[in-house]
Amino acid sequence: NRPQKHIERINMNNKRIIFRVTGTYMKKNIGRTLTTFAGIMVMVVLMTAVFVGRDSVMKLMTDLITMKQGSWHAQVTEINADQVEQVKDLPYVTEVGISRHFGYTEFPASVNPWSPYLEIKGYTEEMYDWMNMNLVEGRLPEKDGEIVISERARKEGADVKLGDTVQVDAFERYVHAFSQGEGDEGFVQIGFSYRIQHGETKKAPDHMAYWAPNESFEVLREPTGFTGTYTVVGIVQSPYYEAPDQGGYMAFVKTDKEVKENETVNLVIQTTMKGVSDMYGDLNRIVNSTRTPEEMAELEMSGTGWVSQNGEHVPTEPGRVLVNDMLLTIAGKGTDGGMNVIMIFFQIFFIVLITVASLVLIYNVFNISFRERSRYLGMLSSVGATRSQKKWSVYFEIFSILLAALPLGLLMGFLVVKGGMMLLFPTFSKLMDMLSENVLNHSAGIKCDVVVNPLNILFVIVFSVLATWISAMIPAARISKVGPIESIRGNTGSKKTHKTDLSRMLHGKAEGLIAKASVKRNSHSTLGIVLSITAFLSLTLITFFGTGLLTDVVKQKANSSDVNIGKNYLGFDYMFVRDGENEGYEEYRKEIMESPEVTAYREIDMELFAYYLDNASYTEEFFKGTEFILGKYFPDGIPEETKGYYLDREEKIGTVVNKIVFSDEDYLDVAKKAGLDTSKLGNVTGLDDEGNVLALVYDMVVPSTESIKFDGGGAVKPSFSRYEVKNPLKCREGESLGLYLQDFQETDEKTEGMTDSDTNYIEVPVLLPVVFAGYVDANALQDYYELMDGQLWIIVSESANDSLKEQCKDIPSFSIEEVEMLFSAPEDSDIFKKLAQVEVWTGDKALRSGAMNMMDFAAALIKIANIVAICFTALVAVICLLNLYNSVGGRHLAILKEQAVLRSMGMTKLQEVKILILENARMLFTAILCSSVISAAFTIVLHRLLSAWVGKLIFHLPVGVILLTLSVCVVSLVLFSIICYHKSPEASISEELRNENA
Repeated sequence: NRPQKHIERINMNNKRIIFRVTGTYMKKNIGRTLTTFAGIMVMVVLMTAVFVGRDSVMKLMTDLITMKQGSWHAQVTEINADQVEQVKDLPYVTEVGISRHFGYTEFPASVNPWSPYLEIKGYTEEMYDWMNMNLVEGRLPEKDGEIVISERARKEGADVKLGDTVQVDAFERYVHAFSQGEGDEGFVQIGFSYRIQHGETKKAPDHMAYWAPNESFEVLREPTGFTGTYTVVGIVQSPYYEAPDQGGYMAFVKTDKEVKENETVNLVIQTTMKGVSDMYGDLNRIVNSTRTPEEMAELEMSGTGWVSQNGEHVPTEPGRVLVNDMLLTIAGKGTDGGMNVIMIFFQIFFIVLITVASLVLIYNVFNISFRERSRYLGMLSSVGATRSQKKWSVYFEIFSILLAALPLGLLMGFLVVKGGMMLLFPTFSKLMDMLSENVLNHSAGIKCDVVVNPLNILFVIVFSVLATWISAMIPAARISKVGPIESIRGNTGSKKTHKTDLSRMLHGKAEGLIAKASVKRNSHSTLGIVLSITAFLSLTLITFFGTGLLTDVVKQKANSSDVNIGKNYLGFDYMFVRDGENEGYEEYRKEIMESPEVTAYREIDMELFAYYLDNASYTEEFFKGTEFILGKYFPDGIPEETKGYYLDREEKIGTVVNKIVFSDEDYLDVAKKAGLDTSKLGNVTGLDDEGNVLALVYDMVVPSTESIKFDGGGAVKPSFSRYEVKNPLKCREGESLGLYLQDFQETDEKTEGMTDSDTNYIEVPVLLPVVFAGYVDANALQDYYELMDGQLWIIVSESANDSLKEQCKDIPSFSIEEVEMLFSAPEDSDIFKKLAQVEVWTGDKALRSGAMNMMDFAAALIKIANIVAICFTALVAVICLLNLYNSVGGRHLAILKEQAVLRSMGMTKLQEVKILILENARMLFTAILCSSVISAAFTIVLHRLLSAWVGKLIFHLPVGVILLTLSVCVVSLVLFSIICYHKSPEASISEELRNENA
């Protein structure tokens, strides 16, 4: 035993000696050590940016969502005391709030005839915070007899102030549709979403608009028993759910959490965000617990069902359970399982990318110094150092540097995240200013904070240690195998022999021969450059492609609008709107265009549901996409009635078509950007010789679960799915587009219940003189609009649209027009003063801020996400370009002796430059080839994964990004070569040959 212990003690001492020698080497080669330190520190910085930055950006986005629609997680309406207790018992529910709907009361102070009531709710104390309602003036109600009123009432002219009293005699509104006779099965449509059968009486939904009774229906009142005199103690900001056209201004009183036995209340909950897997299903099961079997059977066919994660079908009643889905999806806990997976997947995706970049950087640092490191370790092996000891010398060096780099890297990482957040915040604030007034009121409360979670710091340390260890494994293993003789001689590279290129020798291509041989023989230094460029190209392309796919999916999932405006419509001071057919718009429009005080103007002119398209005009791919989406709602089989409505190829009045009207100049601009021959677009812009309208067609239609919705017929609530259809039309350029309007003609035929004096009308489709002029894509439209819709969009010129309207003036239209004149002018100008007095039919001002409603809430979120992706790409670029610079510098040191020998044999400066160019070209070609294979493999897998989760996604090749990335690589390689290979003229050949660091 004593000899064995003695041997172990000697080995331990030898290891200490190895560590001391390694420490001395690190001090002697301080430049190399600092390079390694910088590489590891950058890795720690980036790891910190990933983990800490992710939480910080998520908090920023969460704050934005909270400012928009509150911090609540779910709401359950009209449940009893027993059901309230069941909700409280759910393991993930942390706190509940109570909301009670007390009904409506007359509001004499209102001057808006369309909002003559107060709509009164009772809130428990925490609800004001959860619903994100801030006080404008006064305080919240603290006792019975106190009330606060939405500031919307004041903004619309109501004379209400603190201390005023409101006499409350609350009632509920019921709508009764008059019967139209025996056998009548029709209905009355009120607004866009409320439908009631003839002869039926139904309670009006909360927040319903004010509708004056007519011959079709009447509004009944039923007292609720909530009465009294209430003192106004506060004015609160309008809650996110208060619609500008609802019949009553929101008002709130104090209520308590005690739920009486026979009472129903609305319950609002917050959760731990942990262990939440099927909250929507759990809450609906509780709601359904009081239904009879007959009611459940009826609900199966009349409501939208929910399929839980275990495949259980849970019948749901629309509006009974609401979730703050955007807030939950950010945490990966939303109702859409596919979106949850995507959010988590991309967080892991970015962490993996940054780790790979760090691995390549650290590996290259060791690979570059392989030769000189092998020399001193090989000399130690000649005096007894073992393979294990040589390997541990590498680990000692790398982990001692990591130990020093960790605290500094963490500190710099925090500063980078803070700096990034500060750079992001002005853009964030600008985006917020473009949102609705409700968000703008709250945006000042959002802070640009760095979120420091101890668990994230632990993750940074663990990932940094793992990345460092993995990076050093291969160099350590290779160095441990180098024997003393090879290392002293310098024969530490590959023992593979290299054949001489005879063809180059015979043709006198000495530079090419030397360049080829140098790249092959100096494998360590060559590999560093190839890896650096490969990593830069691959990671950049994968990042851009991945974020592009994610953005495409989120846009259609999260956007409340099917169209967003482009940069050509931004930057104007004012917006003059045409709301309905307000008189004088055309005259005012002309004045804006001709006024010398107006410095710039542009008109937004869109028409939704403008026309119908003959289904025979669509390709089979379009119907395949529509059928795919229908199958998501009806997994057990699509009902025949639904098939007939959506999939009938012969239907003349099929899907609706939306229209964009451009000025003649903008119309030609878009056509030119799309690569179309503008000479074929008519003698009069946008009209052919026969007077037909030449319509451009947006080349993408995306049926999705957002564009096609069902709330009955046994449909289930699906996860978000979409199906991209490229070039959806069968027709060719110059052929009829198949657009129709619906006309009504008198007929002598009488339907059941009609008398001889009644007139009957039949629907007659009228084909419009519109022909297909060509497709335009997103790139051609990007300066104007971004379209995300399951419906077809056509684009016509102003001249052509005027002609079409003249031809169709006698045909009724049920479209929705959105027309705004954007312009810039001084606030003291005559045109501003004149337009400021104009009102639309609702009594609102027609002149508004140019930024008002120009970007919706979801668009702002996507914009922020894109900025974050660009910042991430910039960080990846930094680490990869630092890697490339180190690699070029390392290769220069590795071939100094070769260059000295070649100069001694008469190589000219011009030949040296030519050899360097050929070497770089060869390495660049190898890197491009490798990155092409890697990028293609990753993007194909990523594309297929996302397609499997959400539906068919068309593969878009990011040509611009590829060319830009290649250009950066070429320029960087040339620039770094110039910097590193530049030698002072005083350096002699003998000095270079004697240089031990070469």
